[in-house]
Amino acid sequence: TASCMYPKKYSCYNTKCQGVFNNSNSFVDCPQDGGYCNVDTKGFPQCVSDSTNTGDGVICTGKFSCQSDEITGIAICIGEKGLSGLWTVVGVAAILTIAVIVIWFFRQRSRSEDRKRLLLPESF
Repeated sequence: TASCMYPKKYSCYNTKCQGVFNNSNSFVDCPQDGGYCNVDTKGFPQCVSDSTNTGDGVICTGKFSCQSDEITGIAICIGEKGLSGLWTVVGVAAILTIAVIVIWFFRQRSRSEDRKRLLLPESF
């Protein structure tokens, strides 16, 4: 018996269709969120507009935006950069600041102890 499988809902859809055989270098624009790809008898790509069936794409997770290759139209997910870079810079700056304060504190303490030794005679 024949069975049909309908494509999943993708996060980002391909934007072009590619031909086959001698026409594998042929592409036509086809936003596959509202249609799908087919080929004619000679292998040329065709875009079939269809409100119930969609074409190929990729499933993305997290924060992302969609892009597609200019030539092939294959969709990719581009992760959106949040504030993680900023937090990395803030963290490194905080660690450096703490290190400088600790070094300064020990230098001051060391100088203070040296002064006490010079001012107070040692008892034997």
